[in-house]
Amino acid sequence: VEAAVEECNSASDSDGEKAMVVIDAFSVPRFSYNVDQKKFFPVPSGSLRLHEEAGAKATLFREHYALVHQWTLRHELFTPPSLGQPLKKFQLRNVEYLLSSSGIPDEVIVLGMLAQVKEGKFHLEDPTGAVELDLSECTFHTGIFVENSLVLAEGFYDD
Repeated sequence: VEAAVEECNSASDSDGEKAMVVIDAFSVPRFSYNVDQKKFFPVPSGSLRLHEEAGAKATLFREHYALVHQWTLRHELFTPPSLGQPLKKFQLRNVEYLLSSSGIPDEVIVLGMLAQVKEGKFHLEDPTGAVELDLSECTFHTGIFVENSLVLAEGFYDD
């Protein structure tokens, strides 16, 4: 790997900028996203380990969801409509909204993580809850959808 990095850097521009830099995983500063303040804050660098505790995985998914949720809300299809704007706007809902309503007649869009809670049954999860998905009449867009990936699901909810 070192030889490949050296070869890429020797062929890079003459302005002193390197084409490839290898950084040790333990020397990269860690940041945590605060949902309320919508900012990144540095995480105190304590003892870094190669394998974290079990709760670190949940924190990782929660922070990843918060980031993708903020990016989605900033997209032009989800921003509140302004005057004279002909574009149709969508409202992003969470799973808690689906579970608190009995039979929503309109289509809803939910950002969530695909999970297989029970064998053969897929669920859509977010920090507010989980709901089972019926994929029998589902239309997929292009892409690869695997477990634990975040997706925008659009459809009807009937409990």
